[in-house]
Amino acid sequence: MLCNKLSEILSDEGFSTAEAFDGREAMQILDESPIDLVLLDLDLSHIHGMDVLRHVEAHHPAVQTIVLSETGTIPITVEALYLGVFDFIEKGEPIERILHTIHNALDKPCLQRHHDRFIEEVACSMWASEAM
Repeated sequence: MLCNKLSEILSDEGFSTAEAFDGREAMQILDESPIDLVLLDLDLSHIHGMDVLRHVEAHHPAVQTIVLSETGTIPITVEALYLGVFDFIEKGEPIERILHTIHNALDKPCLQRHHDRFIEEVACSMWASEAM
């Protein structure tokens, strides 16, 4: 099963993981545990992956989400990106690509903070220059 294999590989890479095998369990883990990143399969039982994605966006907007799916139709992909997915990866991609995407997604909040700080400093510098 892909979930077990990814969990094992990520654990070997030093990540802590939690596995959910249906949408209901995924939302429960999200609501009860501090999560930085979700690798989301859209083909979940009980609650569809897109509904889990909407839940992440509404209740956990700081959590980065990467969709891994075989059902990557254009409308679903567009909606997932609109909902804030970091990336949409088709199942079967090399694990190196998945790991690279995970690292990039986890770096995004740090980069955003640096960007925001830089913009703030530039704005303060411009204000100070105009005041003179």
